[in-house]
Amino acid sequence: MIMSKVLIAYGTRFGSTEEISQEIVRILEKERIDSQLLDLQKTKLKEWLPLEGFDEVLVGSSIKIMK
Repeated sequence: MIMSKVLIAYGTRFGSTEEISQEIVRILEKERIDSQLLDLQKTKLKEWLPLEGFDEVLVGSSIKIMK
């Protein structure tokens, strides 16, 4: 079985996107898929992980309702 390596990069305003991102990691780990979280707001650009090391990248962001 080929193992994928997934990066989940996210930005959140009130924490909901972070919670969902963490849940996605839990689901992927149950399927034995290697995954890593990257908080785009708290991590400096020079500390971001190189995308070449990942097979897939998911990006999550918050939304502002009624705007």
